Amino acid sequence: MKRLILGKTLLESYKNLQRIINSIDRLVVESSAHSYSLTQVSEDTMEKMQAVIDLIERKKRLLGLKMMIEEGLKQCSPLEAKILVRYYFDRVSTVSMAEELGMIRRNVHRKLNTSIIVFVQKLAVAGYDRKTIVDLIANEDWIVGIYNKYVDKFKHKDEKLDYLVSTRKSGLSKYVNAPSSDLGRRMIKNSTHHQVGREAKGGLLF
Repeated sequence: MKRLILGKTLLESYKNLQRIINSIDRLVVESSAHSYSLTQVSEDTMEKMQAVIDLIERKKRLLGLKMMIEEGLKQCSPLEAKILVRYYFDRVSTVSMAEELGMIRRNVHRKLNTSIIVFVQKLAVAGYDRKTIVDLIANEDWIVGIYNKYVDKFKHKDEKLDYLVSTRKSGLSKYVNAPSSDLGRRMIKNSTHHQVGREAKGGLLF
């Protein structure tokens, strides 16, 4: 069940990653244009510079997450990858997919779930175990929200990531505490809300 929840979360979040990365790029350009002065470096300028650094670090994590998901899909069989892409990225229902593949809906649903598990297994083989993945998503509240909603659906409340983040002794503190500046937090929060909107917050596909 842990693999299924983690896989669903990653695949559901994928469609928003590039949009947030693009938003971060715009914020970095805008912030950089207003942050640097040839005559003096004020406290406000230093805060804005730190915010830019925070944004760049966040972009690196999101890019890493995006590339990891793509690598996992590449390692799946053509049918497994097709089912996952059609369902999570193209938003095709299992009913429509059953017609496309010449299968009954129940079998498509089963194949969907087994493909998700295979996807997570392939990630583990590639070096992305559960801890590594949690480290990547721990500071992304919108992804944690998706994860926790799946946990609620499957009634595994002890697996919520807010619990893991608050109790894990190592591996997450560098992300839980970042970004270091209040301005960076505000900029990152605003960029996420504008790009993800209600769709990502809603989280569940079924």
